[in-house]
Amino acid sequence: MWHASQRWSRCDCVDLSAAFAYYTLQSFFPILLISLSVASWFLGNQQGLDQQIIGLAAQVLPPSVVGLVDTTLVKLVNQKFGAGILGAMFLIITAGNAYLTLQRGADRLWEDALPIKNGGKPFKEQAFRFIRNRVEAFLVVLLVGFLMVLDEISAYIRLIPGAVWTDLKNSSPAITNTLARIPVIELGQVVIPFIGFTVMAFLFQSLVPPRRVPLRPLIPGSVMIGTLLTLLNSAVSRTILSLGSRFQAYGLISGVLVLTLWIWLVGLILYFGQCWSVVLATGQMKRHKQRELLKAKT
Repeated sequence: MWHASQRWSRCDCVDLSAAFAYYTLQSFFPILLISLSVASWFLGNQQGLDQQIIGLAAQVLPPSVVGLVDTTLVKLVNQKFGAGILGAMFLIITAGNAYLTLQRGADRLWEDALPIKNGGKPFKEQAFRFIRNRVEAFLVVLLVGFLMVLDEISAYIRLIPGAVWTDLKNSSPAITNTLARIPVIELGQVVIPFIGFTVMAFLFQSLVPPRRVPLRPLIPGSVMIGTLLTLLNSAVSRTILSLGSRFQAYGLISGVLVLTLWIWLVGLILYFGQCWSVVLATGQMKRHKQRELLKAKT
């Protein structure tokens, strides 16, 4: 952890997180469009779902923006795939900036652990990499939409009617007694987002760096990122929502400030988890080289 903290400070991860927050603001609405489109594709037009999302947005955004989100959400649920195509067109152009920022940050963290040869690349290779980065950004946002579905499912676990538990108790007392000993609701609200965030972090660490990285050292860092993002989602989010409601008098800028703060915190977590993965990978490679030297001497 100490070496990860040193690398985190040496690579200016605070500034990298700020750059990530800045460029993410440029692609926020295309990302929101695609994410909600994917979520509506799975969840459908459920009764009261859109009003719950609008009520959550009203705590952070000013009234003028809430109306825009309400209109967009209704069209997303109705159009589904058509809205996804429209968002994808904008996403390919705009969302690449945030993705490239993460890629440059990952490249800075891995450059001394896994150096690559510098040299001129042909035009075809540069064009292929440009297109690949945009496609990867699109896939990442699809993953964000899938995580929104997981988060919505975890929220529905809390909203299970009491009548369901009563019927289950009358029909299957043994199952009810077993579930009574396990905090099913609290466990579901924590475990489902944790698994989703951890998988997302592992894919992020393995795909974003512009070089081939060892996969096994990424697991502890992914678990750390998943844990911290789960805590941020369950605890700090309430504070940020309260902060946004207190500064609604500032108009649209209040929502932008709260959103920037949220993205910046997420960036800090992502970069620190990557730093720990780089440190673990560096130690693993050093031990492997030492074993190879010992074998060569013997």
